[in-house]
Amino acid sequence: MSYERRAKADTDFKNLDAPIMQEYGILDGSIGYDMGPWNFSVYGRNIGNTDYVDIRSLGVGYQAFGGSPRSYGVTAGYSF
Repeated sequence: MSYERRAKADTDFKNLDAPIMQEYGILDGSIGYDMGPWNFSVYGRNIGNTDYVDIRSLGVGYQAFGGSPRSYGVTAGYSF
């Protein structure tokens, strides 16, 4: 398991309200199992499905680019 927290931050040297990135936290997790040369794992990213802005920039007005939504999956591998 891992948890990443980002504090509230100003993204503009003028410290205007529009470009402020609000604080948020992201929880990720994975679990794996090795069975001889085989390995398997299950993972989840942004488990809480936190809605957050990853980038704010000044363009034509202020633009906000969202972060990654919840995702999950399974991996399998073989070592030889």
